[in-house]
Amino acid sequence: MTVETEDIATLLDQLNALLFWWRIPNSSRNDDINGQMRRFQVIASDLQSAYSNAYRRQIEATLTANERLALSFQDFLNSYHMHEIIAVESSALAIVLDGVAAQARTWNELTQTVQDCCGAWRHEGTAEIEGQAMQETEIKPVFRPAPRLKREATRHLEQV
Repeated sequence: MTVETEDIATLLDQLNALLFWWRIPNSSRNDDINGQMRRFQVIASDLQSAYSNAYRRQIEATLTANERLALSFQDFLNSYHMHEIIAVESSALAIVLDGVAAQARTWNELTQTVQDCCGAWRHEGTAEIEGQAMQETEIKPVFRPAPRLKREATRHLEQV
């Protein structure tokens, strides 16, 4: 496979655009790129573990609710009186609502974890960018000339 110089130029433009998006001012510094990639790997690993834990908890909640509903169905088949049927139906509804509540708690915790991970990543990037900006720029004093006196004010001074 041969790569033409136009293709290389296109690839370099795409890479520079990506680096600009990551706000890396000098694309020739490999340490910056490696640092960004390491941070990205850490955040991806943290998110993957959070998602796998949430998935595991969702499956556990579903299996538990299914087992309890199966037992409730057996109780339904063994009930003879109306009050027993109503009690079994209420129990089944409680089982379903408990399962939904467990899944909602899992989603809430996952959302909070993802928000914390992304917020930490954003703060790290912002702190690094601000540090680079402070190193690259100097604070220069701004010279402002004194305002000119209006013509009427100078005439008034001449008369005195």
